[in-house]
Amino acid sequence: MKARERQITAARTEELAARLAAYREENERLRAERNEAIQRTIELRAEVDALREELRLWQRGKRRPGDVTGESGDGTAAVADVADDHAAEAAAVDPLAELAIFVVGGSISWQRKAVERFPYMRFVGNEKNFDDAPLHAADVLVINTNAVSHAATEKAKRAAKGAVLVLTSTNNLDIVHKKIVQEVLS
Repeated sequence: MKARERQITAARTEELAARLAAYREENERLRAERNEAIQRTIELRAEVDALREELRLWQRGKRRPGDVTGESGDGTAAVADVADDHAAEAAAVDPLAELAIFVVGGSISWQRKAVERFPYMRFVGNEKNFDDAPLHAADVLVINTNAVSHAATEKAKRAAKGAVLVLTSTNNLDIVHKKIVQEVLS
């Protein structure tokens, strides 16, 4: 009887040893996958940080969509001087071009006219479902109350804390421009 018990115990021990070896192998494979995922996460975070910096520059008017970027001799990305030329030209014509100005509200047709007249302004929408992240970098927040929801107005005000707030109900772009200048200079 004892021989039979030893045989069963030996077989069970072999089975458990084989399962343990398989678990260890699976553990090593999962550990390698986790390390690869961590490395990929680090790479993606660096890419996101670079994109956030590019977005910040774009919001500040230092870079425009479609600007050319290239490689400098040391392998780092260099921003073309095109954006700086645009900003310098706009600043010579309008001192507001140096500011990060965001507009919430206004009808679609008014926004189109305003974009043509003030290409340095960024329009974020007039309903509460817009992305408020860009507003954190705002120097000036313009809210056209003619076509905007109350929720969008409140969301924009919260996101652009510290920015100069300009409320307007006119669609006259000259008056809007004067109002912004007055608020910024006061």
